[in-house]
Amino acid sequence: MSRIAIIIGVSNYARQQSLPACKNDADLVQFVLHSSKAYEDILFLSGADTNSDEVKHQLTQFVEKHKARTDLEEVFFFYSGHGQFLDDEFYYLLSDFEENRRHRTCLKNSELDGFLRTLCPNLAVKIVDACNAGVQYVKDAGGLAAIIEKGSKERGLKNVYFLFSSLFDQSSFASTEVSDYTRSFIEAIYTSGRPEIRYRDIVDQITDHFENNRDQRPFFVIQADNTEIFGLFPDKEKSAIRALLEGLTTTTSQATAGTSTPVKQPMLSDLIKEQAKDYLPEAEMVEAIEQLQRAAKSYTPPSEIRDLFIVTVEAAKNFQGLKGLHEIGKWLHENKKEYFARVVTRVEEYEGYANDFGRLYASLSAFNNEEQPKKIMKSRSVISGYELMWDAPSFWRVGLILNTQFPNIPTFKLNILYLFSRLDIRLFYTIDEKWPAPGDVGTQTVSGAWKALQLRLRELKDNPSVLDPVFMDFTNSVTEKLRQIAGIPKELPAEGGDTAADPAE
Repeated sequence: MSRIAIIIGVSNYARQQSLPACKNDADLVQFVLHSSKAYEDILFLSGADTNSDEVKHQLTQFVEKHKARTDLEEVFFFYSGHGQFLDDEFYYLLSDFEENRRHRTCLKNSELDGFLRTLCPNLAVKIVDACNAGVQYVKDAGGLAAIIEKGSKERGLKNVYFLFSSLFDQSSFASTEVSDYTRSFIEAIYTSGRPEIRYRDIVDQITDHFENNRDQRPFFVIQADNTEIFGLFPDKEKSAIRALLEGLTTTTSQATAGTSTPVKQPMLSDLIKEQAKDYLPEAEMVEAIEQLQRAAKSYTPPSEIRDLFIVTVEAAKNFQGLKGLHEIGKWLHENKKEYFARVVTRVEEYEGYANDFGRLYASLSAFNNEEQPKKIMKSRSVISGYELMWDAPSFWRVGLILNTQFPNIPTFKLNILYLFSRLDIRLFYTIDEKWPAPGDVGTQTVSGAWKALQLRLRELKDNPSVLDPVFMDFTNSVTEKLRQIAGIPKELPAEGGDTAADPAE
């Protein structure tokens, strides 16, 4: 059986938060594939080999090398790094990623599917541990699954297992050593009682692992018969895989392999105490939230646009002037995590039939050209927003404003809101444009879509640079808009590359 594989682990980003676990993720998967002795050629890209030019060149060469084959049974693809879902496309962010050069500095999922279609294997496998890159849109949580499944069918792939680590509006969590999703994938191999590991076994292990995890919910696209074998792993290989993983992830693992010294298992109280370190006392929770205002006050526009604006920051305990709060309220309603907030509703009147029989009778009357039954005014409760339930933080929202100094460009405003629990903080942000209007009309506001970023409160308190993706997104959006106003064309794709329009247009 002829099988080939592609492994990409992107840890170091020039303009995004680096992800040290992703290099280890890639190393672990490479070790597993070698242990299976089932793959005749493995393209491994990690470390310095993960910039866009290198990845796309190496992928093209790899596909050219194998595309003429007719005996290719399987192509296996693994990716660990930042991911981004935007306008019906999923992007694998490479180490030189820039928001305003997305096509050039990412590998698109549709492009990857094109490579797989060219290779024409009997089975295509994608295992993707895509950590949140901070640019998530608040919309239908099933959207990414639908796009991935639709794309696989449209591109003529035969049998597929596409295993993604989370829905697009969630983070994929990791320690500094290994990502949670990759760890679950590896554990599926050495915890099985049989040497034959099916892809279905891996799916079941991951499903069980994340069953009660509200923050990270993997999803799978499967067009196969669930009998396909990932690999054969005798006890010796399983032990080696387990030793490598535990050597990375636990302080209690043996310093050297092959010794007979027993490993001390942590007591329940030890586990509770270790977990408790992630929680902050109330005063430090407030301090973490205050980092939002401090970060906004320390923001400086890039030099090329700095003299076009006067920068101001506002913070307030109200949501005055903000649009789309019902979207955040709906998200809070649908996600049952214990945030210190509650949904706000309002009563809405509408015209309707007295009951379901009225609706049925109306349909029959229309069909028979008879007089329609009368409607009555009814009322219903609809979500209009949310409110925080803890008064200790000094603000509910932060606004970072670039006040225009010229009549041909707008004022830009970054609005940052938050929800928080005892452990996490979830940021919601949007970018508005405010254009001056003549006379006493005031201003005309163009509101952007709400986006989200999920963080640990402790992480935010100790390292405010985790907010960088939000401010990078703001800077890139402002710069791109100014380029459009100035008449500077978007950078054209490289010759022979993708000619599709930028999804941001």
